[in-house]
Amino acid sequence: MKRLYSVWNPNHVGFDYYEADADLREGVIANTPNLPSAGRLGLTPEEASAQLPPGARPAGQGSSPKGIIATRKGGYPAMGDLLGLDSDTVIKGALLVGVGWLIWTKLLSPTQRRRATVYAYRGAKKRRK
Repeated sequence: MKRLYSVWNPNHVGFDYYEADADLREGVIANTPNLPSAGRLGLTPEEASAQLPPGARPAGQGSSPKGIIATRKGGYPAMGDLLGLDSDTVIKGALLVGVGWLIWTKLLSPTQRRRATVYAYRGAKKRRK
């Protein structure tokens, strides 16, 4: 039994059709793909689609999908996706790094502590006079 898959091809603005042998254990309904967690921006069609099975053979092209909509391995990342992280995690991480940098440069760095010590020493010296 053959199963037909449709993969979006932006080069000809249509779908490439592929045929693959159907696994008899799957029955009539294809397996649901394991979807990654969606951020606020959601999933791209490449992330939400089933993967094209290995050994699939080209079976033509067309303007509309037929069979199961699939994607080739290595789909594009979601908009706002960085290393598999959703946009909220990236923004929180950037804010945390920025706050840490400000605390270090304005309060904790040896240069700032030295300046504070010199400033306090000069103020004490002026008060003594």
